[in-house]
Amino acid sequence: MKSKILLNTLFVLALSGIYLSFGYFLRTKGYYHLEGYFIDYKIDQLFRYDISFFRTFYFTEPALLFLGSLGLSWIPKIQSTYLLNALVMGILGVFLFKSAWERRSGSWASLIYLLFSPVIWYAGSSGSSFALYLTFYFLFFWLILGYIRSYSVFHLASLSILLGAFLLLDRSFLKLLILLIPVFFFISFYKAKGIHGNFYAKASVIFSNDSQRRKFFTGFFSSILLVVFIPLSGFGIFHLINEIFGGRIFYYETSLADFWNSYSGKTPLHTADSLDWKIFSVGNLYFLLLILCLSVSLLYLFFRKGKSTALPMIAFLALGYVVSEAAGEKILNLNLQLLGMLSGAGMAGILFSAKEIPSAVFKGVSLFIALVAIVLEFFYFQFAASIHERRFMEAITQSEVESKELKNIESIHEFLAEKGKTRILADDAIFFPHLSQLPPETSWIGHFSPDFQHSLQEPAIYADYLVISQDTHPLHLNDIVAAALDRLEFHGIPLKTKVVFQDELGLVLEVLE
Repeated sequence: MKSKILLNTLFVLALSGIYLSFGYFLRTKGYYHLEGYFIDYKIDQLFRYDISFFRTFYFTEPALLFLGSLGLSWIPKIQSTYLLNALVMGILGVFLFKSAWERRSGSWASLIYLLFSPVIWYAGSSGSSFALYLTFYFLFFWLILGYIRSYSVFHLASLSILLGAFLLLDRSFLKLLILLIPVFFFISFYKAKGIHGNFYAKASVIFSNDSQRRKFFTGFFSSILLVVFIPLSGFGIFHLINEIFGGRIFYYETSLADFWNSYSGKTPLHTADSLDWKIFSVGNLYFLLLILCLSVSLLYLFFRKGKSTALPMIAFLALGYVVSEAAGEKILNLNLQLLGMLSGAGMAGILFSAKEIPSAVFKGVSLFIALVAIVLEFFYFQFAASIHERRFMEAITQSEVESKELKNIESIHEFLAEKGKTRILADDAIFFPHLSQLPPETSWIGHFSPDFQHSLQEPAIYADYLVISQDTHPLHLNDIVAAALDRLEFHGIPLKTKVVFQDELGLVLEVLE
């Protein structure tokens, strides 16, 4: 037993090390993700200021990525989000391959998919929260499929805990609860005892008999109640805390300082010209083909007899959810919610199908699915509309990725780091990448600094340097420090400054008073 645990641990560490090394390799070629900078900035802020953990944690989205990265932040020289992603995908990868190998079915497909899938490599090395989304959706569908097989209360309780944890990742999980209602409705027909036959025969007996009808609805609603209890309780507690500390519902959800995607919220696409929607359309084409491919493993079970006929309901619901979200042009969530759901559902379906389908048939089917999915994923990342996905593929295929934003981050960071012990005032909802890795002796004032409001009124007292955006910057109108300087100028309050650094995106002003 101990030898197996040790062997699995070594495999996890080895696979995690590969993902971490690949992430470092991409960073040397110019790849970066703002989410990693944001989480590092929040962790640095937690230890830099004498403020409560709850306040910093509550003002951080996604909170689950923050908590996981915080536990690994003691390791120097490496961004903790990259460590967390590598570790999560290492555990998931070893679990997938080990489970498939033990069943002697689909093991080669699982190995090939883990080794060559851009989705898996993106999750393990991007420094974003995608690894958590992918793992969550895999566990989500895996538990549902396990419940279909065994009707176990354990799977329902685990599903409730999983959705409760997902509250710390994305509060839009209520859509997933709605997704479960029709699934449990159809499963309830197969749970009925003493009734034999196909779905229509069971439905006819259940709805024509008062006792069976009561048992049916009692089991159906009890299953729903057990699953939604923990997530809805957590959701209620969240709003209660929000009401007490925030003064009103959704108070904390209105600030740019809570989220990492302040840049991508303004510039989410790879380009900024009339070709945007053409690129989005081409990317969607490959994305929809990928939907079909990853759903085959679940749709194939439609031809199996017995209770397995309930499984296509999951595939159709996932398909409908993904298509509706993609049709709504929600580009920012495309890689996290939709790509993660498809990949997680596909991997769970293949792993579950190994028990339902004869090995001789399934080996060929699963291998074909894995190969086609990999090809479509390469095309998807190549033509993706999302700037982060496109940048990831460019870092793989090109010698160096050209990025004005990354050059801006590095140049301002180098300039400020050379100043040593100094004070900096900046809107950290915009400039958190520039501030996240400054030396400890450098102090900066951001949204949650004790003197932030006072420093906006009298910058000369609190800061030696001001970092503001250019008036052509997409977020200039959201830059609080730039707005404060305009307000001082409007009221005729002089502030002597000198431009000591500038590029296309930002300015560094030295306060002369």
